[in-house]
Amino acid sequence: MFYPTMVIGIGDLAHSTLNEFTELFKAFQSPTRHITAVGVYSEGGYQELHAPKLDEATKLESLLAQWMYATRAEHNIDRARQGKVEVGPPSGYLLEQVLLIVDSTQHEQMVHVVSEIEELCRSANDLVPARLHILILHPHYNQSLPPTILHWWAQRKKTDFELQSAQLWITRLLRSDGSIFTSEELRLTMIYSLLCALHPAEFEGEHWLYRNIASTETVPGTLGCGLVVLPLHRILRALQDKFVADSLQAFLRAARSIFEPPKVEEETLWKTIVQQSVQAWGQDGSDRIKLGSFPTVTCEMRPPAITSRGDTVATMENVDEWESNLISERLPRLSELLSQKVDEQLRLYRETMRQAIHHYLNNARADLSSLVTQLELLVSSVQLWQIHSLPSNKPSSKQKDSLRRQIQQIIEQPTQKTRFGRLKPPKIPKDTLTQYTEALRQYYGSQIQAEVTEGFRGCSNQLLTFLTEQLKVYSELRGRIEQEIRERNERAESFKVRSLPWLRPLVSHWAHLEPVAQKLWGQCDLASLVAEMMDTDQNLLQTLPLVIERLQQQLARLVTPRYRRFSYYLQSLYPGETHRASWCKHQLDELRLQAQRTLWLTEKVLPRSWQITPPDDSGSSFFMPHAPDKHWQSDSMLGLLATTSSVVLDDIEENG
Repeated sequence: MFYPTMVIGIGDLAHSTLNEFTELFKAFQSPTRHITAVGVYSEGGYQELHAPKLDEATKLESLLAQWMYATRAEHNIDRARQGKVEVGPPSGYLLEQVLLIVDSTQHEQMVHVVSEIEELCRSANDLVPARLHILILHPHYNQSLPPTILHWWAQRKKTDFELQSAQLWITRLLRSDGSIFTSEELRLTMIYSLLCALHPAEFEGEHWLYRNIASTETVPGTLGCGLVVLPLHRILRALQDKFVADSLQAFLRAARSIFEPPKVEEETLWKTIVQQSVQAWGQDGSDRIKLGSFPTVTCEMRPPAITSRGDTVATMENVDEWESNLISERLPRLSELLSQKVDEQLRLYRETMRQAIHHYLNNARADLSSLVTQLELLVSSVQLWQIHSLPSNKPSSKQKDSLRRQIQQIIEQPTQKTRFGRLKPPKIPKDTLTQYTEALRQYYGSQIQAEVTEGFRGCSNQLLTFLTEQLKVYSELRGRIEQEIRERNERAESFKVRSLPWLRPLVSHWAHLEPVAQKLWGQCDLASLVAEMMDTDQNLLQTLPLVIERLQQQLARLVTPRYRRFSYYLQSLYPGETHRASWCKHQLDELRLQAQRTLWLTEKVLPRSWQITPPDDSGSSFFMPHAPDKHWQSDSMLGLLATTSSVVLDDIEENG
């Protein structure tokens, strides 16, 4: 049976161990997670790695109090039991278990944490005191275990506290056969040992780590193991990477539908913009602009009228008024109309293009590569428009200005008197006036033609800018997706788990996971799945991380409990029952010795062993019945665990 449990790490190695253990624990979706809290103590504070849910109304002073309350909350106990976990004895007290994972150099911090937990238990005034278990990690070859830890523990065992001292375990880098292993190997060993302790199992009698809750053993113990493990957290990461890569690959290269962008032709756009502009501009009938084939524009302007009497002042006032009106009102009005029509057509085209892209990307047959390709072709097409190669035909004002100077010189001549004494103003020759007005008509006619051409050139440039921006967005999106695909494929396919003599992964290479991936999403329409997740109203490059997150959530839904079991992968790798039984027996025979070798100095005491076996769906047992003292059935690993209840501490004894 299992009890509400609070696990706290103290020290760097303990912190690292619990970080990965928590990921593994969550990967298995162990029902015991509802009654187990995991955290670390560092720099005077606590950090939560995992804790059962609390009611929103529950407010407690500290994380320690929250963890202890949450692990024993009735709704969390019920959730664990719904997961078929036996929690506490029938009609018995839900005894809180406190497990500290401590680096051997962190004695003072350990004492401080124990003091805080003890104070919390004292204020809770529980009928039955919580039980304290400590697992010391001593990752050093040439340094003795600090004697203060053993002395402190011996003193605690002599006194009854609100926090009852239960068991002290010591793990070292020295094995019973004289060999050694690294601190990283120690860390990995503890991760799976803790999983075995806290993951649901069917077992006889006592819990191998907590032992009998009535145990009064005062001597330290040590742990050993020989296990075939399922690195499920790393398996899920590899499957997650591959699922995201395959989904994005399907979306990128579905190749089932070609994107057809809204068509835009130079001459059609030219006629639409210019015709609408000049029609509105020439509504008073004074001036007309006629369109020929692109880029031909014919401007028919009425020149300023010349008075019949040849009155110089009146004539020039009339001409100047005509030119002034043209410069201040007519030409700006034409520019305004051109700008309005350009904006209207560009807005209409942008909306049409965005709707077309939106509709296409939300189609299950969408192909991002097709979209980029068609945009590239469209950009190239607009770049080749004739308007971009036409010179800017700004009219020359030399003739107009020359004639104007001549007229001005005539006007500035001294006024003469007639023989009757009347003033005779200078008279401008009619030919000169006619030439001047014709020069004005030609100059401003050419200027209008240039204005129309430049207006359309601006329209073409804006259109090209818009299309280039769209191409850039989707090209960058394609590039980012391609990069994401490469990186995730590399990570997934490089999946490899190291094997230790006493810690062997059941699944160790990507080849083991390929059939699993095929079963999980091999028949799914991944392109449609991604298309549904894409919000084309947003910047897709910025929302790509959200799409990836949703894909990862989708995989979590596909990975049902079946794919989180050791027995599933065992049967997938060894489908034949006879072959599977033979393989398991062989592993157990080898790991039985390894379980004792990972103990510290176990040749001086007789270890107690627990054989761990996964459920066998055939109902027949293929395991050796004589090997262990106790039998555990857990769907997380295969192998043996061994413990010794006493340890010869030569270095402690030598120091008195």
